Amino acid sequence: MNNSKGIILGLLAPITFGFLAFFSKPLINEGLPVSSILFYRFLLSAVIMSAYCAMKKVPLRITKKQFWLLGLMSALYVISGTGLVRAYLYIPSGVATTIHFMYPISVTAIMIYVFHERKSKTLFFSMILSVVGVALMCWNGEKSLDMRGIAWAVSTIFSYTIYLIVVNQTSVKHVQSLPMMFYIFILGSVVFALSTVIDGGIQTPTQSSQWEMILCMVILSTIIPNLALVKAIKNVGSVVAAILGCAEPLTAMIIGIMYFGEEFSLRTLVGFVMILVSVSLVVLSKNRENNPFNRLKKYFHWQKQKGNLNI
Repeated sequence: MNNSKGIILGLLAPITFGFLAFFSKPLINEGLPVSSILFYRFLLSAVIMSAYCAMKKVPLRITKKQFWLLGLMSALYVISGTGLVRAYLYIPSGVATTIHFMYPISVTAIMIYVFHERKSKTLFFSMILSVVGVALMCWNGEKSLDMRGIAWAVSTIFSYTIYLIVVNQTSVKHVQSLPMMFYIFILGSVVFALSTVIDGGIQTPTQSSQWEMILCMVILSTIIPNLALVKAIKNVGSVVAAILGCAEPLTAMIIGIMYFGEEFSLRTLVGFVMILVSVSLVVLSKNRENNPFNRLKKYFHWQKQKGNLNI
């Protein structure tokens, strides 16, 4: 197991995804509709992913049932992607991304209360912590943030939660990651093409700088994080990879503060830390056997038994 490589890739995935606002917000400010931005993001991602699969000789063959399930997953992914980008229209990108990052809490809750996984006091404590954290981030002392932005951000939690549960509880879990991402991207681009009707049809970028931003968004905030995450899980496991994913909202918030001039205060910092702690607690409790803290505890216990530690 290549831990160093896995940790680097595990950090690369959330950090690059955290740049989504950096590339999308300028395009929105220049008048390009969200539906068109996301259409190009998904379509170009599908093209690049298909080329990558062809280069690696990864087959794209799936069953009819898996196709329809992937269609459902694509729709959920579309809702999640749309909600996050549209949330940027009304609330700071760091706050929107942090709210979205609460999805591990809802996934764990559904797996426990619907699919009867083991209950945990840690889950209850984490839920309270995350709710208080979001409340701190969404209240500025004078007036609340725009509820439209909060609603869009919250919608990403539920859509991405169902998306992850479909992956885990249906036959698509047997589909390789690369073909799965290809079908999600290509089907998603079709959905976004239909959704552009609301905005008057697909609008083509008129400036070369806009195409450059879209291409950067496709490569740096779509392709790279997806591929890096898959490889990170193979090297260090899903628990460690999920913990490293806490870098995603941190990246978005730093970009929002430094590049977009978004507000930062002690209250925001406290709320942000509370959410990261709540998510980390849930992820760590999901697999106690592979919990890195338990591994460290077992290591010291083993060293003590060997007589190497006199404590």
